[in-house]
Amino acid sequence: MPKSLAVFGYGPVRRALKARFVARGDRVMVVQRKTPRALPFEAEFQPADLESAAQAAAACKNVERAIRCIGVPYDSRNYTRVWPIAM
Repeated sequence: MPKSLAVFGYGPVRRALKARFVARGDRVMVVQRKTPRALPFEAEFQPADLESAAQAAAACKNVERAIRCIGVPYDSRNYTRVWPIAM
C-alpha cells in the first residue's frame, strides 16, 4: 500500500531512497532548508530547518512516516547541539 513519506535531507543516500519509494508508488516529500537543485518532478518539497522542532513537526503534519537522512558535521560543537534536536 502506498505511503506518504517525509525524507529529511537530500544527499546521495537520500536520492536513492527517494527513487525507491517513488518506484514503489509512495508519495515522497523532501524536507530540508533549501530547495534541491535537481528535485525530481515526482517528489514534493517542504522547506524546514530540523534545528527547529516546530518546523520539523509542521513538515511531518500530513505524512505517515518521517525518515531522517541528514548529515551532521563531525564537529563536537555542532554535533552535540544538533544531534539531540534531530533525533
